[in-house]
Amino acid sequence: RPSGPPVTIARDVAQPDAFVSRVAVSASGAVVYPQSGGTTPRRLVLVGRSGVAIPIPGDARRFASPRFSPDGRRIALGLTDPAGSGSDVWVLDVAQATWSRLTTNGISNRPTWTPDGRRVIYSSNDDLWWIAADGSGRPDSLLVANGERFAGSVTPDGHAVVFQEASSDRNGIRSLVFDSAPASRQIIPGTFGETAPALSPDGRWVAYQSDETGQMEVYVRPYPGPGGKVSVSLRGGTEPVWAHSGRELFFRSGDSLMAAAVAVTPSFAVTARRLLFTGAYLSGGTYREYDVAPGDQRFVMVTGGADRATVVGLQHVFDRLR
Repeated sequence: RPSGPPVTIARDVAQPDAFVSRVAVSASGAVVYPQSGGTTPRRLVLVGRSGVAIPIPGDARRFASPRFSPDGRRIALGLTDPAGSGSDVWVLDVAQATWSRLTTNGISNRPTWTPDGRRVIYSSNDDLWWIAADGSGRPDSLLVANGERFAGSVTPDGHAVVFQEASSDRNGIRSLVFDSAPASRQIIPGTFGETAPALSPDGRWVAYQSDETGQMEVYVRPYPGPGGKVSVSLRGGTEPVWAHSGRELFFRSGDSLMAAAVAVTPSFAVTARRLLFTGAYLSGGTYREYDVAPGDQRFVMVTGGADRATVVGLQHVFDRLR
């Protein structure tokens, strides 16, 4: 039975998102955790295919999950309040260097644009919502249920969203037709941690990541199926995103950004793979933390908060509670 005031055990614990901290506690009272560097301010940068990075003007803040609007003029992203742990969705007008805030509840993140650029789909309390991209009107719920879900892509016709779901009996990659909400259907079961779905520009293929081989790799399947999968990465791959041309598929491999040249007729095939650039940019693991601009020549990446963490061990922590 809890008694007495709470006791702070450790500060600056690594926190991959606004709701989860990385820490392990043993039965004897030993605690191990990685220091986050999570309070380190982050910056948005535009990186060319050669790896040259140009900072986007503005203050350093806790940015995450940037996504270009379809016209490339705006970037939607999650922004964590430096005074707390709350996260909200904001939109940056790149040319004007102006910001607008879309959500205010402190539990919203991971935005995705609709193809017409008029709405932003996002996760709020791990459920799917959407709101007008200009901030007018009120947010509307798309799917509220047990578990957690994050949007990946909207179909080119704007009729459905493909998303990942976890911590429920519907784990895996699913799709939701907007006029049928809240009913969704399974696209790929989550048997091996299938996450980070990304639809091709023509809507015929879905890229995703899975650890079915023991490490995360990127695969492609027909959308909405059925059909077999094709391996895209060779020695580890995460966070896939399609080029707007549909002729390349980008993905992360450690600190490297890779480009796979692909053919989609008569069937999907990888024709070449090459390294574009390497850098210690923020990585999402099971969720993409970068995006490619229209034209496929520049990428928005997040710097800071991506340094290798120091692991800290504490002994006899339970003694502090007596």
